[in-house]
Amino acid sequence: MHDQAEKLRLRLRRQTEGKTAQTVAVISGKGGVGKSNFILNFAISLSRQGRRVLLFDMDIGMGNVHLLAGLSPKTSIVDFLTGACSLPEIIEKGPESISFISGGSGLSAPLKWDPEKIAELQREIRQLMFEYDDFLFDFGAGMQEETVRLLLGMDHVITIVTPEVTSIMDAYSAMKLLILNAYGGNLYLVGNRMKNEKENFDTLNRLQNALSRFLHQKVPVLGYLPEDAFVVQAAKLQIPFLLYKENGKAAKNVRIIAERFTGTASPAEAGGTGRFLERLKDFLSRK
Repeated sequence: MHDQAEKLRLRLRRQTEGKTAQTVAVISGKGGVGKSNFILNFAISLSRQGRRVLLFDMDIGMGNVHLLAGLSPKTSIVDFLTGACSLPEIIEKGPESISFISGGSGLSAPLKWDPEKIAELQREIRQLMFEYDDFLFDFGAGMQEETVRLLLGMDHVITIVTPEVTSIMDAYSAMKLLILNAYGGNLYLVGNRMKNEKENFDTLNRLQNALSRFLHQKVPVLGYLPEDAFVVQAAKLQIPFLLYKENGKAAKNVRIIAERFTGTASPAEAGGTGRFLERLKDFLSRK
């Protein structure tokens, strides 16, 4: 009861102040680049800054963020869809006080989003946005039309890139889709599985130059995560690498990335919540 009362007071205060959560999507052009591992540890880093973070696994039916965190969620978005739970009831506690919504896994049939459930989801997210500072969304690989449309409503989009040529090209294509569709938020780059700082600079600088030359868009780099044996070990043990080896290179770098993000990311624009919720409705209607 005390926790609910505190949440209500926080919501009312933030409503009065006009403060809502900023929406942050983490994407990649292709799968297997470590996107989910990054967003989990990024969320923990933000939480350690005193920020209230909600991580939503948008790879619905094939989510894996909970596996990397060593969690066994009792509920998922599926329980919301079936009417078994309200949206607040499927929010679970993750490591370091982050909140988490599971996308569910191992589904035998595609999910059906009826208009009533979409409208209910919109209403409940609108209320939750006054309780958090950051809504982080982990998207599955690829850039389907409905995904692009939802991303256009996000305040920030972080693209994960590895040194592989296919990753670089697919990351460029993903950002090109957003830019050509007049994305108005903030784009960022993060390197992953880089041998060292030089490889990260060479890789992302080449990508930045292409974005500037052909699309007239400057995209800043937040940092990079190196090849780190501790990351592999942590994944096998289902422990966030930030908690597994605090002084590891990857752990230090993800903290730097989070600090740079909060230091440079502008607050959500007025009206941004409504825009995001409309995009979310359109996204789910097409699923």
